[in-house]
Amino acid sequence: MKLSQIAAALLALGLLAGLSPVRAGVTLTVECGWGDRVKADRWVPLFITASDSGPRPRNVVIDIHWPHGGQYSMHIRQFGAIGPDPRTFPLLVPIRGWAYQEASVTLFDDETGKTLAHFPENPDTGSFAQPYFNPNGSLIGISGRRATLDALQGVGGTGQNLVTGFLDPDRLPESALGFDSLAALVLNEPNLVRSGVGPTAVSDTQQQAIVDWVRGGGTLVLWPGDGGFPSRSPLADVLPARLGERVNLDLTPEDRAAAGLPPRFARMAVYQLAPEPGAQKIPLFGKGQVAAYSKRVGLGRVVLAPLNVGDLQFDDNSKVAALWQPLLGTAVSLTASTVEVPATQPTLSTLPAVPGAVNVYATPVPNDEQQENTATMSIADFLGNVPGAGEFGFGYIAFALIGMMVIVGPVDWFVLKKMGRQPWTWVTTGGWIALVTLAAVYAGHIFKSGDLHYRTLRVIEQADNATIASTDFVGLYSPRSTRYDVAPQDGESWWQPAGVEASGRSSGLKLDVDFAQSQRGNLPGGMFVNVWSLRFLRGDTLAADLPAIIADLKLDPTPGGDGAWRVVGTFKNLTDLPLKNVRIATANGLAACTFTPEASSATAPATAPTASLEIPAHATMYVVATPINTPAPPPAAPQYPYMNGYSAPPEEVNLWSVASQIDLRRVRKIEALVATGEFVSVTAESVGPPPAAILKGDHHPIERHWQFIRALVALPKSAETPGPTRP
Repeated sequence: MKLSQIAAALLALGLLAGLSPVRAGVTLTVECGWGDRVKADRWVPLFITASDSGPRPRNVVIDIHWPHGGQYSMHIRQFGAIGPDPRTFPLLVPIRGWAYQEASVTLFDDETGKTLAHFPENPDTGSFAQPYFNPNGSLIGISGRRATLDALQGVGGTGQNLVTGFLDPDRLPESALGFDSLAALVLNEPNLVRSGVGPTAVSDTQQQAIVDWVRGGGTLVLWPGDGGFPSRSPLADVLPARLGERVNLDLTPEDRAAAGLPPRFARMAVYQLAPEPGAQKIPLFGKGQVAAYSKRVGLGRVVLAPLNVGDLQFDDNSKVAALWQPLLGTAVSLTASTVEVPATQPTLSTLPAVPGAVNVYATPVPNDEQQENTATMSIADFLGNVPGAGEFGFGYIAFALIGMMVIVGPVDWFVLKKMGRQPWTWVTTGGWIALVTLAAVYAGHIFKSGDLHYRTLRVIEQADNATIASTDFVGLYSPRSTRYDVAPQDGESWWQPAGVEASGRSSGLKLDVDFAQSQRGNLPGGMFVNVWSLRFLRGDTLAADLPAIIADLKLDPTPGGDGAWRVVGTFKNLTDLPLKNVRIATANGLAACTFTPEASSATAPATAPTASLEIPAHATMYVVATPINTPAPPPAAPQYPYMNGYSAPPEEVNLWSVASQIDLRRVRKIEALVATGEFVSVTAESVGPPPAAILKGDHHPIERHWQFIRALVALPKSAETPGPTRP
């Protein structure tokens, strides 16, 4: 062997020896969901754990390809450092059908770019095997002291699918969207004090995320452990009661038998609770001797129990349901019925039938996720309804075919015949096709055909004079193949591709859409859009913010003395834009509003010359909404396309009725509260709103933007002012 060959072999062995410890010492594991439980069409936690046994920390790049609806795949990159001790990187990702099981995670060295690890190790196997339970089912998340609440999972009614999933406190999401897949959250003796001793504490950031999720319609059930709760913390501030002394019960045999408890629970220790104003008592057992308390927080509900309900054992499942159903309320049904709002109550927001829809079935739709996806697809159809968008006229096709026939046919044949190379036809035909295709793609980069259209829609949700959530949609039509950068107005929003099929495709190439994720949000990166193509994005924010409107309303008898009631009061527009199409929904139906300046007499008739249908920016107006004593007619059963039924987008006049359906859980919470007669729902549309997200760069698009506001407003309780007549 030559000396040079020996040196090369030694060098190769040296390199391999240097690489093998790195690859052998790097580990990568991926976990998804709440205790490996995931729910369709919701954001779920994703945990990527990596370690490196090398002598020094290594800077790495975590590259995530997460299949989404349709042909899209979310591409997320995370940067960090790993060492001998395993480090977990938490993320949030949306579940869209079964495609998530084909997700992949790759670990790169940040300096060399070399691949350190890949998950799954065998690309031919599925990435995740988490249970994908019935979309009609409910997922209850658990944290704090480890528990499974197995008794609950055997309680559901016929056709129910109730499952529970546990997350360690240190893995609880720090964003409210991390709880998106939960019907309810149970905190089992959580530690709310970051003292460095005892069980892992739920941080203030995690507590605030839970509170924001509750305000958006979540249900939280918790009970204290031996250490109790602090006097102040984000969660302690919204508790329905304060903890008193801990005492031992003395349940009689009759009380135990009625509750279905064994004798060992007769002397169990419970906290004495002092309810906060507005809290509601929930008797548990012992003829009310033991009771929990609940309180509305925004659209949601916080329930505090005086003892560890999860440790109780019962004689049969009926006793379990009897105890848990009042605690969970309408968030989870432990019977065969899953209806939260009685069918006799009017529906405030109904998705109308889509003209020309095919393959439809009548409502009710089996689950909220399907209805929400229908509304999202309908919004995408509206935003993408650009004149000429997606049209590729027959003239283009005919011209291209004729050109190909001439070039690939006679011209190619005669040239090859003259050269004596006729067998080359198989090669030149493919070459011509590739040339024409590449030329068309290149032309899409160079030439512009038509105008760039950019449209956005924002829905703002309010409760208790504060913004609790907002949802943004972006629709873009590209007249050429180029790159676009969309910058959301809110840096703490969670974005994903929109306007795509609910289920991801299990085969074919995926179109990567880049996102940059932090603990505060998942923001879109630059995206390349081909010529004559549409791209849609959706961003959700679930956090407390300043309100857009403030309404101080009450019920007042109509001046005619006919026994009817109307809504009157002041209405403050805190935005920089006028508001129009203001409506007030009551327990008896929908009422149109007229406004007069606040300085005018409160008894001024609505037909006065100063009356207006709009509220100027930063104005305070006096509102009169009549009549409200006539029930709204029951809505016709809407029709929903199954998979692909749209033949026409909704009209602009119906845009709000469609956009109001993007989160049916909030809709149902609002409807249930309004149906009590103690609340009204106020909706308004902004005039000339700014874009929900900025299109960066020198593009000069044709823009249109919409913004809607929906606010839940409490009516003052007064013995002299009864509620409206129920229909």
